[in-house]
Amino acid sequence: MSVNRKIVWLKGDYVGNHERQAQAQSEGCKLVIEFHFNSNGPTATGGETWFKPGDPLSIAVATDIRNRYSNIGLSLHGPGPNAADSSTRAGWLPFYSCSAILLEPLYVSNPDQARWIHQLGNIDLLTDQVTAAILSNTGEADVIGLSIGHRFKHSQPNDMGAACALGDSEAKHGTALAEAVATKLTAVAPGAAEPIVPAAENPVLTSPLFQGNAVLEAVAEGHLVLQVSGTKVDGIGPVQDALNTLGFPIDLGSTNQFRGFFGEKTKGAVEAFQTSAKIDVDGRVGSDTIKKLDESLVASAAGGEAPAAGPPISAGNFTKTRVKVLNRGIPSPGFLQELVTWGKTAPDEIFVDQPGSKTDVYASLITELGPFADITHRKACMLEVMRVLAGFESSWNWNEGIDTSRPSEDTPENSEAGAWQVSADSLGFGQDLKDLVKRKAKTLNGLDFQRAMKADHPLAMEYIARLMRHTRTHNGPLYKGEERNKFKVKLRGEEQSIYPWLSRDAVAEFQAFLA
Repeated sequence: MSVNRKIVWLKGDYVGNHERQAQAQSEGCKLVIEFHFNSNGPTATGGETWFKPGDPLSIAVATDIRNRYSNIGLSLHGPGPNAADSSTRAGWLPFYSCSAILLEPLYVSNPDQARWIHQLGNIDLLTDQVTAAILSNTGEADVIGLSIGHRFKHSQPNDMGAACALGDSEAKHGTALAEAVATKLTAVAPGAAEPIVPAAENPVLTSPLFQGNAVLEAVAEGHLVLQVSGTKVDGIGPVQDALNTLGFPIDLGSTNQFRGFFGEKTKGAVEAFQTSAKIDVDGRVGSDTIKKLDESLVASAAGGEAPAAGPPISAGNFTKTRVKVLNRGIPSPGFLQELVTWGKTAPDEIFVDQPGSKTDVYASLITELGPFADITHRKACMLEVMRVLAGFESSWNWNEGIDTSRPSEDTPENSEAGAWQVSADSLGFGQDLKDLVKRKAKTLNGLDFQRAMKADHPLAMEYIARLMRHTRTHNGPLYKGEERNKFKVKLRGEEQSIYPWLSRDAVAEFQAFLA
């Protein structure tokens, strides 16, 4: 049995327009594998496979893979492989002219199963089982189409599928599994359309993190640009290490499992660095950015001044800001660090005085935090409001979802998301809000808005700060005094608002970090 197969990456829409089905036919695919993960609440569990109805090869591969789930300790959902007729959630499979199956190895909405897929080595275990089933049921001359669920759709280019209980997405795990399977099937890296980068003849990067890295030397020479993809990108790992070293934090997971993936968090950190270094801000790592990062690392190691936000603040240095908010707990040092890092590079225009404005959040803070001084003090006051408000809205959870206690029907426009529970219908409060989201998320679509507010932390911070300059009516905890009479009796108390929890000592701590 040969261990090599020709693979084809399928892209475009697969529901409605059936672009992937057309590509699979034109490429002569024998079998298509759709990589998805399931989601249905925190207790749902078990692996599933779907097959093109009436197709012997589809049934054989779907059955083989399902049976192999148990080999690595995954539970099974339902009595057997599922026929993907038009009434099911996999109803696009029959539109493939070749054999086709859909994989859903586990429920990413279940915290226990999400932890399993995050554990080091488990993607490899799953990859081995899927690859073995493909090789056992196909021949060396067969072309295998690989399709990553939700990714690369023309109709929804930012779709990442269901949210994972640990903060990332279905598409992230689907991408990791598909790329690993591709590597096994072809014995080469899945992005093999790009040649291996040769060593630079005249290397220019001198910091220990970058020195000798052929990919980053190619970036420095202008031959290559690294940009957000949501997948693993060769060369981005050392860049992430550099950004974390220089005080532009990226959460790479408890076991560093997200290192090497170029997603929105890394893009946000790159943009923050570019702003601080006074170079073009585009979230991509090109020649100017890699050279500035290299200079900053060298300067930092030598004790000089680097064009960066400064070293990360240790947990012990956050004291006045690490205090309880009602019954919501205490913010983590990581959350506070992200606030400070953003505040250092955030545009001053967000915080300037708006004389006479009664809807501006600053107008409601005079008693608690005023009078306001210079722009640094005004920034610090805003960070303090954001700290307390995030406690009320999400207990400082960047990935908080919809408020299920809200009586109105959920729509993509009114559904809240992220640490500050903002929704797309708030875009109407200001053109600057629309311009910001359009620039960062490339769309004003409600579902994409929700995903962006969870994944892109700098965007979420700038959005809530700008929103509060327009209105306090979007977030219940910002209502003050008699304004709170609109709420249920148990929520009317002043302690249910941000104001008793704001601290001048916390402002002073933020101000010191900003300075």
